[in-house]
Amino acid sequence: MSACKPYDDYAWAISSQIWGDWPKLLRTDGNFYNDIGAILCEEFSDLKCALFDFLNTGGFKKVRNEVSIMQFLSEKTSDKIPIPVPSIFRWTKTKESPLKLGPFIIMNYIPHEGSMGDLLETPGRQPGQPNIILSLSTLSFGRIGSLYKNADSTWEVLHRPLSYSMNEIVQLGTLPRSKLPITTYDKASSYFEALAELHISHLRSQRNEADIEEDVTTDVLADEFRRKFVARFLFRKIARDQEQKKQWILHDDGPFPVWYDDFRPENVLVDEAESIVGVVDWEFTYTAPAEFTHAPPWWLLLKKPEDWLEGLDEWSMEYEKPLQIFLEAMRKAEDEAIQNK
Repeated sequence: MSACKPYDDYAWAISSQIWGDWPKLLRTDGNFYNDIGAILCEEFSDLKCALFDFLNTGGFKKVRNEVSIMQFLSEKTSDKIPIPVPSIFRWTKTKESPLKLGPFIIMNYIPHEGSMGDLLETPGRQPGQPNIILSLSTLSFGRIGSLYKNADSTWEVLHRPLSYSMNEIVQLGTLPRSKLPITTYDKASSYFEALAELHISHLRSQRNEADIEEDVTTDVLADEFRRKFVARFLFRKIARDQEQKKQWILHDDGPFPVWYDDFRPENVLVDEAESIVGVVDWEFTYTAPAEFTHAPPWWLLLKKPEDWLEGLDEWSMEYEKPLQIFLEAMRKAEDEAIQNK
């Protein structure tokens, strides 16, 4: 078990304050509601009256990326690539939103009874459901980054990649936003090296450690920090070393499949018949090294290794059981996909 959490307590407190203040502002300022209602009336001509009792805040709304990937998937969705995503009616940047409240997306609500997370906690899912991971792996590009639709309706990787981790270490780890990648990548090794530098920068820039347990000794804490330091520099060494790259990076020049970095069972919506009806929260989706797609997912235990109370070794032992089930399911899905070509 880790002796300390990875984020800065002070940054966490600031983020929590912002999270709490935003809905309070919505509840107390009627002008926001009037402007939002006007936008909805413009979009839906038959809407005569809109009553807003409360608006839930949505975390991580990286609007441009989320809109682009959902539009891309809507175009590519078919019987062979079944990825149901919400339809987008309208989206806008901060300067165009009501009273500059912030960027927003108006999309359709997908009726559902629960999520795939509910089904995993209560086994018995029906077979024959769309395989989101396999479907995404069939969509690839020649560069690593976020998608953009050109004026001629073609798609290209034009913007830098933005991952869940990048967002977290800026928001909660005090890493300056200027340290994030600013370009796309044509080699997996270049992106891995950029990630290594990014996490070394995070280690240097975060001054406060979160929730150090009272009974942790100085020696144990120092050893924890030393492991973090060594792990980051070893990772960079692997990314830079030519022989190591040949061994560990098998698709350095691509193609780079679409990678849904925030994919987890809670984002897959199901109906009463336990059929998948929608997949949401796409803001941290970009084209990434094939190694990301080829690695088995953490969510098979519904808990990340760092959140497993019994420690990493125990997590690894428990993980092996659902991993075999997952691999068997993927083999069946791949066989079906080959037969249906």
